[in-house]
This record gives sequence, C-alpha cells and structure tokens, in this order.
Amino acid sequence: MSWDRHFHFPNATRRFYAEMWWNEKKRRVYDSLGKSGRLVQPLDFHVTDTGALLITSDETYTSVGNRLLRLPKALSAKVNVYEKATSANTIQIFVHIEHVTTVLMYEGEATVEEIR
Repeated sequence: MSWDRHFHFPNATRRFYAEMWWNEKKRRVYDSLGKSGRLVQPLDFHVTDTGALLITSDETYTSVGNRLLRLPKALSAKVNVYEKATSANTIQIFVHIEHVTTVLMYEGEATVEEIR
C-alpha cells in the first residue's frame, strides 16, 4: 500500500510518501519512508479505548539491496503515531518521536483516492 499525503498550509504544501507491506514471516507491517525507501520501520497497530489508532515502532532499518539492516538503538527512532477520525472525513494526527519531540500535529480533512 502506498501513501502520498499532501498537507496544505497557508504558505506551503508538504508531502509525505510511504509504502507499507506485510511480512508474513515476521507477521508485521513494514513501512518504507520517503521515495527512496532507504529507511524502514516495522509497525505495531493498537486500537485505543476511544477508537483511535495508535501506531508504534521502536526499530529502524536501512534498506541495502534486498536486505534490511537494523540500525543501532542510538540511531533508531521510537515513534508513536496517534490517528483519530473526528467525523466522516476529518482526522487528527499526532506524530511523536521519543527524545526529539512531537514532529507533526494535524487536524483536517482526509480524502482517500484509490488507484489501481
């Protein structure tokens, strides 16, 4: 599954691209970040008591050819993403990287376009 998200702000539009895939052997979803896909994070999904989606990762890999090499803990980002629908087409997103800060907070419309 590919994501090409566009965040529109008053003076700029920012894009976030990611590609996710299921690893049957590890039984986890993996997320390749950016167009190059060089940084990869395995993701864990949890539904909160309020119905929000909490996505966590505490490992980071780099993609070298067809192999994934785990980065040392000091170079890995522990990430928490909190996503919640506040109406049929409105969402809130908070992305927090441990030891850094909240790197993205967003509330607005979500439009899904399925491309086959």
